[in-house]
Amino acid sequence: MVETETESAVRRARLVAALRSITPAMRSRLSELKAEGQQLRSRSDLIWHLMLGSFAAMGNSRGYAGLFGNKELVSSSLFDTVVSVPPSSRKPYLENILRRAKVRMASKKAEWLVANIVMIMAKGGLESVRQCALGLVGREAKLKFMTSFRGFGDKYGRNVWMVQYDADFRDTIAVDERIKRVTEALGYSFRTYGEHEAFYCQIAAEVGLEAWEVDRLLYWFRDHFVSSIRV
Repeated sequence: MVETETESAVRRARLVAALRSITPAMRSRLSELKAEGQQLRSRSDLIWHLMLGSFAAMGNSRGYAGLFGNKELVSSSLFDTVVSVPPSSRKPYLENILRRAKVRMASKKAEWLVANIVMIMAKGGLESVRQCALGLVGREAKLKFMTSFRGFGDKYGRNVWMVQYDADFRDTIAVDERIKRVTEALGYSFRTYGEHEAFYCQIAAEVGLEAWEVDRLLYWFRDHFVSSIRV
């Protein structure tokens, strides 16, 4: 811990209190995210769409808005459009899109996407990969599936399923930079990803929320909760 145990415990108690009294607007946002997640699963380009979203947000969420807030870039990054580009030109093509969207590490992420296109095609194409993903049973199998793709580790391997509000990931925390900032405000530090996730899962259990709900609340309303901690 970076502060005394007493100070951290007091701040943790404040976070618990704030999560027990979330606003109607926060509840409404959670409902919207759950509905959006369920709708996502019907997209024929589900996995590609989630890959783009993951890489666009990775490092700085500004990149997500830069990509998906621009109709031209969205159209240019559709799977069928990218696949129509000669293989040797796909990396510079995708890198240009990501750079225009202000996505961090554009070159490395373009490289990952190109490799993932090859994997998707080898698995039978977009719909085949979608059906495979949605047919998986259990958290471990789903996480293994996503982390088999380039660029996906623990955090984003989880988050792809959390974005869909998948039943196997509702007790999950995707430890990202925003979560880490809340942890820092609390005065805690953790040695492993698992310890970090378990800390917030315990808080979720205390306040009667799903860990998924706590994760999304801390992502979308981080400033509110950090302010509550520091009162």
